[in-house]
Amino acid sequence: MQYPSYSFTTDRENSIYEFTSIGKNQAIKKLIIFTPVEGEYKVYNLSFGDRTNYDGDLLRIDDRIVSNNGDMNKVLATIFRAVLKFTEGKDFYKIYFTGSTPSRTRLYRMAISNNYAELSKHFSIYGFDMGGKVVFFATNTNYQGFLITPNTNSIK
Repeated sequence: MQYPSYSFTTDRENSIYEFTSIGKNQAIKKLIIFTPVEGEYKVYNLSFGDRTNYDGDLLRIDDRIVSNNGDMNKVLATIFRAVLKFTEGKDFYKIYFTGSTPSRTRLYRMAISNNYAELSKHFSIYGFDMGGKVVFFATNTNYQGFLITPNTNSIK
């Protein structure tokens, strides 16, 4: 993506990524977690949000907090970099994600639309239409969620 991103750390399995959003309000710990979908072959759910520790040391994400930290593009660019890192060396995968609210899903659609030329160099991008059917992503179209797979013409 055309925006700067934050540095992140990851676990040994490259499935948990942590970074700090430093914005106008505060420094906020963020997590990106890739979780295998049970029963599905190489399908991962992408979760993203503020890091919380409500259960002692167990990592938790709060994906409903509105940080309003003024660094949305930098955060989204960091998520893109984490997806690239997670998919490194994987011949096949599917990554599903959606917003925790309709407005966040719309935000993701706008971010994909605004950066489609760059993203499509790396991924084939699909949307789940309002009936739940998987269709090729199109700008200015509402979706319930998104699915990305390797682009067979990828420059990776």
